[in-house]
Amino acid sequence: MIPKFIFKFEETINWQSIKSNTKLQLYRIVQESVFNCIKHAKATQCTISFSKTPIAILLTIIDDGRGLGENKKTKGMGLKNIKERTKSIVGKIKIESKINKGTAIYITIPMEENTN
Repeated sequence: MIPKFIFKFEETINWQSIKSNTKLQLYRIVQESVFNCIKHAKATQCTISFSKTPIAILLTIIDDGRGLGENKKTKGMGLKNIKERTKSIVGKIKIESKINKGTAIYITIPMEENTN
């Protein structure tokens, strides 16, 4: 079963001013998260949202799936890839999960102007 996806974003985010690599890494993080929601979480709903502060872009991904066991927070290539991609763009990641209650991933990326 494919979950219902809800996408929210602030129209004031100037994506053209964000470095290409940062946009690519954010895209790949969302892609991996969608895959995880479908294949592993067995979620019925997943919300993906982009917002901003004056100094950062915030990406939040919340599902209502099976959640991660405490022993699974560091295992699995999907989460490892998400963490590595976040780190590669100098971001911070926080993961909250409860069994049968879902998972929330909070990613904060410093705002950088595109110098190209």
